[in-house]
Amino acid sequence: MTHGLNEPIPSAPTLNKSVDSIIALNRLKKSLIEFERYQGTLAPHFAYGELTKDEYEKAHLMHLYNHLQEIKS
Repeated sequence: MTHGLNEPIPSAPTLNKSVDSIIALNRLKKSLIEFERYQGTLAPHFAYGELTKDEYEKAHLMHLYNHLQEIKS
């Protein structure tokens, strides 16, 4: 998965680039834990449509790795 890293994600909050990296990392960890615990109905993914929880998890991980490549470069 690759995409323009400056492209906004529909319905996502605007990114604040001035947030401390530790705060951002803690927010990421919290969201991953919350997603793992979530048992409700999942909304369709804006790009892929209906996904199972496992498919959503894989899509999120691919997306995260795509952004980590930007940091690594």
